[in-house]
Amino acid sequence: MPAPSPRFFSSVKLPAGLVSQAREAAVPMRRSVASQIEYWATLGRIAESSGLTVSEAREALAIDEVRQS
Repeated sequence: MPAPSPRFFSSVKLPAGLVSQAREAAVPMRRSVASQIEYWATLGRIAESSGLTVSEAREALAIDEVRQS
């Protein structure tokens, strides 16, 4: 019997806007939408574990919103 795969997949509901943003970001990086969202989640975990402050996160989000406009 083969060993179980360390990765498993499950479906989640995500806002359409997030999926659309992920699709746009994924194309130049040659990632799938799922891989792009996984990449962003990894960055989020790193940011949280690195001690990023709330004010630093808010500033980064504000900068990103301006870029997206």
